[in-house]
Amino acid sequence: MDRRNLLIAALAAAVVVLGALLAIEREIEIGEFVEAGTVTDAELTRDLLIAIFLPYSPLHDGAVIIRGGRIATAGCILPLSLRSGIPSTLGTRHRAAVGITEETDALVIVVSEETGRIALVVGGDVHGVVGATLSARATARGVRRVLAYYQVLIEGGQP
Repeated sequence: MDRRNLLIAALAAAVVVLGALLAIEREIEIGEFVEAGTVTDAELTRDLLIAIFLPYSPLHDGAVIIRGGRIATAGCILPLSLRSGIPSTLGTRHRAAVGITEETDALVIVVSEETGRIALVVGGDVHGVVGATLSARATARGVRRVLAYYQVLIEGGQP
């Protein structure tokens, strides 16, 4: 999987405050938990991810499922977590990220449409990572930080 494209897309979405929901399938297939969606089977690129999440895209409100390093489907509806205790400051994208990670071993990257903050969600837990910034130096630090977080979580560790 091209983690760099995935994370740069998440950071770019954060900088322009686009909402994004990227579910990375690991051992358990996500398909049986997903409603709707458009099969894409496309190369994972920064430009395609940004295009999917632009507000006028018909796929922008749903999740993108990453399977085997490719964009498998887009515009997917994920199950929402019904768990109490999720902060009210987190919206539907975050509840969907928590919901799918409660049911599967997926790793989900969420970009808040309101704040541009990026969070990683795994095992039903939300891990805040980096806020949006227009500073190139801060963005570079953010990319390194997200890559390190991602590597730990994808290998099954705790941040």
